[in-house]
Parts: sequence; structure tokens; C-alpha cells
Amino acid sequence: MLTYYFITNKENIQLARDEAIALITAYNPNAEIISKERLLIVNSNKDLKQVWDRAAMLRYAGRSYDKVDLKTFACKVINLTDNKLDQRYYIDKFVKEMNLKNAKVSLNNPDVVFGIIIADKEYRCILLSKNNKKLLKLHKHPAELVNKLAILMINLSGVIEDEILLDPCCGTGTIIMYASYMGINSIGCDISMKMCNYTRDNLEVNNLSASIINCDSTRLPIKRTDVMVSNLPYGRASSTYKRDSKELIKQIIDECNMARRIVIMCKEGDEPEYIKSYTIYVHSNLRRKIVICR
Repeated sequence: MLTYYFITNKENIQLARDEAIALITAYNPNAEIISKERLLIVNSNKDLKQVWDRAAMLRYAGRSYDKVDLKTFACKVINLTDNKLDQRYYIDKFVKEMNLKNAKVSLNNPDVVFGIIIADKEYRCILLSKNNKKLLKLHKHPAELVNKLAILMINLSGVIEDEILLDPCCGTGTIIMYASYMGINSIGCDISMKMCNYTRDNLEVNNLSASIINCDSTRLPIKRTDVMVSNLPYGRASSTYKRDSKELIKQIIDECNMARRIVIMCKEGDEPEYIKSYTIYVHSNLRRKIVICR
């Protein structure tokens, strides 16, 4: 049994927690999760490194350890309290208690980075390194999702490797690209052949593959998907083809009723019935809703 420590960003703690919990329960439904504001402590009999690699809104992640054989190390104090701390005190105490006198400090390329988390009490862990990359895009669009939000929405759906994700309004393919990169079987649809070709090009430049279909999202030729994740059109920069955006969203969701989880982004006022919703500031004057419909 391992204990993992996941620490969220400050910007939207509830959304960050929900993203992490969706991933944790997807990879291990039996994991024990203890939530302490920005800190999630998780006891798991399965590896949860994928949670850290995929998460868009986690700041740090670490795991428990027994004995550590190392020649070099570094320490990082992570202060989750409102108090100003003497970091040197915690580092010196840690080094003394761990008997690390024979190991050398290396800030450039240490064998291990220890995390000293100060919250309701002191927690110690080995900080995990992150395996991810920013994908390339040959084609862009003014209304496309930023990478971080695309990753966040995929993660909120709880989809994992070898399952199927459908984006019925894929545009230039940001969601499809990152889902494919995560090892998820991805299907992208768009009413615009131009957007379909853009998505294919953006996949190809990253050596990724997905099924891209030119079709109307209210009449999908799709029989099965595990989740639906999409930035749905709202009528200005992303065209609804002269259809009412709120009614169009309802039709698309009805068309995707085979999905166990539906996560969409839409403009405020267009939200369908939902389990949870979050307000996202795309920039200072533009707000959107991320909605978990089921």
C-alpha cells in the first residue's frame, strides 16, 4: 500500500480537487481519499503516477517511501498554511532524522527530491517528476480551447487508456489530440470538412491517430462511446450554423446518450441539466461554463 500526496493549484481549489478525484477513482475505485483543502492524501494499492502525469491543475505530487538508497538529494518545503515558515529549520530537521549525512545536496540533478509538506501537520514524501509535453498545432482557431482546459475536461470525464472518447464538435482537435496522447481511443466529429482536415493535420504533426468524421453532431454515426467531452459552439467565433445554441446543445447531448459521462464547455445561460458546473475565466472579460452533465 502506497500513500500519495496531491497538492492542487491555488486558482480554483474545488475544480482542481474534483479533477484529481476523478482521475484517482478512474485508476483505482477503491483508493482511500482524505481531502484537506489543497492537499489530497490517497492510500492506494495501485500505482497512481498517471494521475500526476495527466492532471492540469495539480501543483505537486509525491508518494510515501521506506528506505531510500541515494547519493544526491534535494528538499522542497511546501507550505500550505497561512504562516510564514523558517524553511531551513524543516530541512535541517529532516536531514538529521533521515541520517542523510553521507548523501550530497544537488539542486540540478538529484537522485531524489524530498517533499516536506506543512499543512495541519507535517507530511514527508518523494516528489514525483512529471511526464507530459505540449503538442504542436499547424492550424488554430480563435474559439479553440487552450490546452490546459482541454486536458482538464478530459480528466473530469474519468476516461482512461483504451476507453473511447467522443468530441462531436472537435474543431481544430485540441481535445482529440490530448486524449489520443493519453492513450484514449478518440473520435472527433465536425460539421465542417475544413475543421476535420485541420484536426487530421494537427494529429499527424504529433504522430497521433484518431477517427475523424465529417458529420452533423445532431445526427452522429456513432454507436458507442464511453465519454463525451466537447467545447460546444456558441454562435460567434464558433458557428452554430444559424441554430439556437441552447437547443443545439440539448440535441447534441441527447444524441450522445450512450456515454456514461458527458463534460462540455458552453457559454453562461446555455447550460443543460447538470451534476456540477464551474465558471472559467477564459480571459478577464470572457467567462465560460464547464458542465458535467452526468
